[in-house]
Amino acid sequence: MKDLLQKTITISDVQIEERKISVFDENKKKYSIWRTKKDGQPTKAFQAFEPYVMQATGKRFDIQHDETPVPENANAFYRTIMTIRPSTASATQTDSQPNQTVSGKELLERIKSLELRLSVLEGKSTHVTPENASSTQIEGNTGTLQPDSTTGTELIGDDGKKIVIPF
Repeated sequence: MKDLLQKTITISDVQIEERKISVFDENKKKYSIWRTKKDGQPTKAFQAFEPYVMQATGKRFDIQHDETPVPENANAFYRTIMTIRPSTASATQTDSQPNQTVSGKELLERIKSLELRLSVLEGKSTHVTPENASSTQIEGNTGTLQPDSTTGTELIGDDGKKIVIPF
């Protein structure tokens, strides 16, 4: 077995897929956390990361991973996280910067993304993908959210009320 690489990453995005969770670091490098081993048992990395998956974006994690070159592309790698835990390292300057103001459209996309993640975790909408989330009804803890086709900056709840995202 080859040696694992160790590093601390700041998670910029999490994508929940059927068989794995894809984690992107601050440099947009993609890492995979497989849900199960070949025998069907959960992986240790998945068990360790599962409690943090919904609030991982923007947080620092210590990881151990392997890197395997992609045969078709000499400049690309498959990265599989074997162990992951919240980082105990001190915050860097970028971690201590104040939150930046976001546009209403970006906030709407973040809400849709979070509702999608929650929906998939709860097993309610496994057919929804990030690509079709903007045109798909999403089931989440807040009820059903559906994009308003006229503005694109509002969501309509199952109670008929609009959630307006101001610019």
